[in-house]
Amino acid sequence: MACCIPKVAIRCLFFNALTRLKTVGQVRSEQPKVVLRASGWEPRYQQEIDRLGIADIVTLAPSIGNREALVEQATADGLLLFQGSKFDRQMPAKCTSTCVSDGRSSR
Repeated sequence: MACCIPKVAIRCLFFNALTRLKTVGQVRSEQPKVVLRASGWEPRYQQEIDRLGIADIVTLAPSIGNREALVEQATADGLLLFQGSKFDRQMPAKCTSTCVSDGRSSR
């Protein structure tokens, strides 16, 4: 699962990395499944996802309630959090509460 921000560099690097992994056979459409939830930039991201041919890997999803989000995060194999560079010195509360509530540590 991943949350994305509209920074072009971050979006392009992440999507391009997935594209390269798919191209060389390191990932298939069955795995991994990347869910970008409630980015606020869905039309823009969907265009890029379609252009790169990774719609079988990346799904855009709407926001969900906190409880449902915690369950989703706890059952995910991995969590990615993207945030703007102006927040580099901050630990997002959402990430901290998720790690604490399900016993994960950030690595």
